[in-house]
Amino acid sequence: MKSFILVILIAVLGPSSLIAQRKSGKTYGRKAPVELSGERYKKWDDGELLWSDFRDTTSIKGVNSILKTDLWVEMEKRKSGNTRIYIPRAFAYIDRDRSNIKDAEKTQDLLRFYQAQFDLLELYRRKLQEELNEGMSELEMENAFRHYSQLYDEQLKNMTIETEKGENKRKLEEWEIYLVKQLRIHPDPGIPVIVPKSFGYGLNLGVGTAFPTGEISKFFTPAFQFNLGLDLAYKRAHLLLDMAIGGAKNRSDMDIVYQKGTHTTTWEKGRGTNYSQFSFALGYGVLNTKYFALTPFVGGVFSEYSKLLDNDNDKRINVYMNDFNLLAGLNFDYKFSSLVSFVPSAWFGHREMTTSSLRTRLYVSYGKYDMYMKGVQVGFSVSYSGFVRLIKINNFVGR
Repeated sequence: MKSFILVILIAVLGPSSLIAQRKSGKTYGRKAPVELSGERYKKWDDGELLWSDFRDTTSIKGVNSILKTDLWVEMEKRKSGNTRIYIPRAFAYIDRDRSNIKDAEKTQDLLRFYQAQFDLLELYRRKLQEELNEGMSELEMENAFRHYSQLYDEQLKNMTIETEKGENKRKLEEWEIYLVKQLRIHPDPGIPVIVPKSFGYGLNLGVGTAFPTGEISKFFTPAFQFNLGLDLAYKRAHLLLDMAIGGAKNRSDMDIVYQKGTHTTTWEKGRGTNYSQFSFALGYGVLNTKYFALTPFVGGVFSEYSKLLDNDNDKRINVYMNDFNLLAGLNFDYKFSSLVSFVPSAWFGHREMTTSSLRTRLYVSYGKYDMYMKGVQVGFSVSYSGFVRLIKINNFVGR
C-alpha cells in the first residue's frame, strides 16, 4: 500500500509541475514590447520597409539614420476546441518609434540596406524557431535566443562594413541574393504536427459509492467512499490501479471472530464500519475521440470491512472481514480540456499532452466474506481524471 501511495504522489507532482511551467509565460528579448501586434512594432511578415516606418524625430548626435530591430520569444497559446497548445514563438520586428531617418539621408540604396538588415534578422528568427519547435527547456531556450542574437549582431556588422551601409551597390546586391536563397532554404517552420506516443500515465481523484446485494446487503448499507487511482497506458491498453476508502453501517448485529478465533466482538446494528477496496484491472480503450473515451476493464479486487478496537492492553487492533475476487467495469471520460506544451517535462524531460476529464466509473465485484455472506457489490464513482500522453513532432508545416 505504501508503494502504491508513493507512485500516486509522483503522478500528482509530475503533471502539476508541468502545468505550472507551461503557464509561466516567460519571454526573452532585449526590450520587452508592450504589445507586439500594436502599431508601434512591425513584424517581418507585415511587409517591406517604408520610410514611413521611421517615426523617431529625435536627433541622436552623430547618427543620421538608424533602424531598431530585435528578436522576441514568447510562449504563445493557441486553442482549437477543447485543446490549448503552448508553443514558444520567435518574432523578428522593428520598433518604429525608435527608428530614425533624416530627410537628407533618404535614398533607395539605404532603404535596401535596411531591408537586408531586416531580412537577416528574419533568417535567424527562422533558425531559432526551428530549434524551439524541437522542444527546449527554459534554459535551453534562453541560450538559443542569445546564440542567434549574437550571430545576427556579428553578421550585421560584417554586412554593414562590406556594403558600406548600402553605398557599395555590388556588395549590397550580393547580400540581397544570399539572403533570398537562405530564406528559401529556411522557410517559416510554422506550427509542428503533434503526434501522440504510445506511453501515457494518469491520475484520478473523486468520490463514489458501493451498493451490496445478495446476503451482503442484509448486513451492510451502501458505502460512501473516496477514490484514488493510477492509470498506466500503452497505446489503447490500460493498467488501472484504484483504491477506495470509506464507510458503511451495520444493518444487524454481527458476532465477529478475530485473532485466529481466540476473541469475539459484536458489531452492533446501526454503528459505522470501515469499507475499503484495492483493485487492479486491465482496460482497453474501445472509443477515444477529442471529447470522449470509453474503456471497459476486468481484473481483481481486494475488499474489506473493518473496525479498530481497543484490546485489554490498551492497544488498538484491526478487526476485519476481507475477500479477493473478480471485478469488471467501464470507465467513461468526458474530456473538457487538453493542454499541449513544447516545453519538456521538468521531471522526465519529455513533451506531453495533458487531458483533464470528468470520469464516471461503473463496476461490479463479487464478494464472499464467509459461506453465508456473499453477493455482488455494484459500484459507481465520479472523479477528476488527469491523463498525460507523451508526444512527438511528426513534421513541420510547410516542409
